[in-house]
Amino acid sequence: MNYLSLILIVVPFLMANSCKSAKNVEKTKSSSTSQIPVKKVIVNKNFDYINYKKEFTVKTATIADSILTIVFSYVGCSDDEINMEFNGNYLKSLPPKASLYITKTSGNLECGKQIEKTMLFNLSSIQYPNTKTLVIMFPNYEPKLMYNY
Repeated sequence: MNYLSLILIVVPFLMANSCKSAKNVEKTKSSSTSQIPVKKVIVNKNFDYINYKKEFTVKTATIADSILTIVFSYVGCSDDEINMEFNGNYLKSLPPKASLYITKTSGNLECGKQIEKTMLFNLSSIQYPNTKTLVIMFPNYEPKLMYNY
């Protein structure tokens, strides 16, 4: 009887503690990514990609769950408004390809600092119909990313 009562007391206690620690780990992971806001990719059919200034250097880019995480550098100001634009034109291939462009609206025009940023963008607005994969490309960045949705 003592062993049974000991098991009935200890096992629920151990299970409750293990659940709490798993919840704490989840909160820690989500809080680190929740600090960076997720922006939508702007589909701009009037975007002039021919005269696009290649002022951004993409260092790394990854895709997970329709979210593009991109690290890039540029010369500008810390208060520049940064966006990701797509002109709506897909390159015909299997799978289709889409070129994305980082754009900025300058804040203070006086500064010229080297800035490195990490940003998150939701890619769901550029999904190609009737396919489940899209190749994502950036100017001056060689690796092509596979966006599976």
